[in-house]
Amino acid sequence: MTSPSVLKPHTTLSQRGMSSLSLLLLLMVIAFFAVCCFRVVPLYYNNFMLNQALQNLDTPVGSINNMSNAEIREAMSKNFRINSIEIDPREITISRDNNVTSLFYDYEARTNLMYNVSVVAAFEVQYPSE
Repeated sequence: MTSPSVLKPHTTLSQRGMSSLSLLLLLMVIAFFAVCCFRVVPLYYNNFMLNQALQNLDTPVGSINNMSNAEIREAMSKNFRINSIEIDPREITISRDNNVTSLFYDYEARTNLMYNVSVVAAFEVQYPSE
């Protein structure tokens, strides 16, 4: 076993860490990705809420097939109002094939990332999903 007097003393050359400039650069990169996440995640959350609202229309499953287009749009309007979804139900396409009702909505969501840089996300919502 070695005695404490034989161990090398700690010098500033053997102790290296992150410089102030490196730390600042790392914080800037983290801040950039955080801003991107804070701006883009709500777009996907709104799309998720729209999908959930369309699925909730058909509770119990198959009940949407017995509803008229006006009843479907009225139910969508109420559901969108409750969930704060800012989409006009008249923009959603309703199609019926072989006693199966399908809902389709194609849209783009845009948000300002910083200054004059925007992010555009394109979504296609379809119920029932194929």
